[in-house]
Amino acid sequence: MRRLSRHSPIFVPPDQPPSVAPAGVTATASRGQIVIQWSGVSGATRYHVFRSENGVWDATPLTRVTGKYFKNSGLTNGTTYSYRVAAANYGGVGPASDVVTAMPL
Repeated sequence: MRRLSRHSPIFVPPDQPPSVAPAGVTATASRGQIVIQWSGVSGATRYHVFRSENGVWDATPLTRVTGKYFKNSGLTNGTTYSYRVAAANYGGVGPASDVVTAMPL
């Protein structure tokens, strides 16, 4: 629990994590890069982007961003990459989006 101010005896419960996953996630490939975009989630202060190259998902996000866009560059052309996105705030991380895949040209 966090205190409103150092003089206030009132405590505010911690934020709850977002209850829904980002929708409308897309992955657009070009030479050596993939751009992932999604719709915002109410109450989210950042987004965690996860990537898989071989069907195994790491629990640690590839990146954390505050916007609704991420450009993953320096990728190997002809390799398929999969992504999912989760909204987060001070209360934690919400559910992950559906998986999208793309292959840089």
